[in-house]
Amino acid sequence: MTEITDKNDATSKSQFILYWGDMGSQWGVNRSVAQIHALLYLSTEPLNAEQISAELGIARSNVSNSLKELVGWKLIQRVPVAGDRREHFVAETDVWEMALLIARGRKEREIDPAIRAIDLCVTQAETESGLDPAVLARMHAMQEFLATADKWSAQMLSVPKSNLAALMKMGNKVLTFRSLLGEETWNTLPASVRRRFGKRLQGGSSVVYQGTVVTMRRNFAGYVLSQLARLVGGPLPHDLTSTGQPAIVSVTEDSAGDGQFWLRQYGRASGFPQVIYSSKRFAGPTGIEEYIGSGIGIALQVGAEKDGLSFRSDHYFLQLGERRLRLPAWLSPGALTITHRDLGDTRFLFSLTLKSRVFGELVHQDALFTDSEE
Repeated sequence: MTEITDKNDATSKSQFILYWGDMGSQWGVNRSVAQIHALLYLSTEPLNAEQISAELGIARSNVSNSLKELVGWKLIQRVPVAGDRREHFVAETDVWEMALLIARGRKEREIDPAIRAIDLCVTQAETESGLDPAVLARMHAMQEFLATADKWSAQMLSVPKSNLAALMKMGNKVLTFRSLLGEETWNTLPASVRRRFGKRLQGGSSVVYQGTVVTMRRNFAGYVLSQLARLVGGPLPHDLTSTGQPAIVSVTEDSAGDGQFWLRQYGRASGFPQVIYSSKRFAGPTGIEEYIGSGIGIALQVGAEKDGLSFRSDHYFLQLGERRLRLPAWLSPGALTITHRDLGDTRFLFSLTLKSRVFGELVHQDALFTDSEE
């Protein structure tokens, strides 16, 4: 007999050990290892290898190997017992600490090697002349997914245990600018920036920022692009007469989804102001996306700067119902960069720049805002 297999043993302790072993085997963990872990987790006293072997009916040599594996995972530890020279073992009983230990162990043993292997495959694939482009695209998609999962897991593993339960109960609302950046990077930002981007409004609530457009420029290609973009909602500022004119930004929490609606109004020398609508959501491979109309969206990479935040386009995509099509680079309008720079004294500078490899800087706008009254 190598492990507990009698499902007719009605004691709750035996049933727990039995099903923990079954669950472990489904996760790729040896059944004996999982049962020994369960026994030590439930035990109120340290146990030695002989006691474990007798209680579980597992061969002594199997017990020794399993204990070494559990010590390697840091799920159990050796402890001395007065008057007994044999090694005794106790398990980590804090379930959150135990979960973190398992997550770290699986990341080191499974995710990290997988990322390295896929990176090597992609590097090789990029140099192979006869490879089908669809195959390379799928490799890139897997590489991107693993990199995102790795970044997310690293962020979650840095969250204090006291906050994990609350975060899990929040579901998809866990994603915030703070979690995307990571705790260490987030704390390097000015306090005023953390305050602006760290709060989540109640569903349907809005905050309004008032300011002035201080810079507006574009080249001819930018003018043509901005006019064409009006067909999908006019997401680009384009009127040169807006310099010195009022600017108003309204941010409304999306009560139906995990994101925000943005409405930007820029005054002009004459006529009605230009109004730009967009929606930001914590979703997608980069963690945050902006939807600008007609199914077109931008996956953004958020980063910390010395005095604020930056949002850079990672790629553009087209959402058609349940289908999502990533647009090739030659179809993208250019590299979009949006920065939020804190200027102190409740002021901040919002800057938007769109650059093309072929046509240079297409559009650039700076607008100076002051904090809204809380």
